[in-house]
Amino acid sequence: MNNELLRYSLQLSMLSMLLSKNLLSDIEYKKIKLKLMKKYNISTELYL
Repeated sequence: MNNELLRYSLQLSMLSMLLSKNLLSDIEYKKIKLKLMKKYNISTELYL
């Protein structure tokens, strides 16, 4: 589980970087994020 959570976090971080550099649109970001959440069984979004 920890390994999967780490992978999810890294991929989400890279995805956020692409968004911040305007290499992805908001819609693309949300679609990919949802796919990642499904892949890694993340049911909620938590913001700290």
